[in-house]
Amino acid sequence: MASGVFNVRLEVPIDCWAAYVLETIEDVASLGRRGFAFNALSSQVPRERRRPHLYYADPFDLVRHCADRFSPRVALLHDRWSHEFTIIVRRTDG
Repeated sequence: MASGVFNVRLEVPIDCWAAYVLETIEDVASLGRRGFAFNALSSQVPRERRRPHLYYADPFDLVRHCADRFSPRVALLHDRWSHEFTIIVRRTDG
């Protein structure tokens, strides 16, 4: 489980931070025998409520990425807090 590791990007350009997110998901995935999970701030937050030093990921893009790259058994939890989401990936091979 990776929690909160993608939120604060400070002055890092968004495209560089997005690459960091994908690289870190790869690392987390390589460590999970049965699966893995992570959370992030959601791009569904209205723009006027966003803070410039934080990173807001598109949950739907990350679900597609995880389904394509790791396993079709992907769950998106976007119902508890309006500003964040959790993705759970369950391995099909483990």
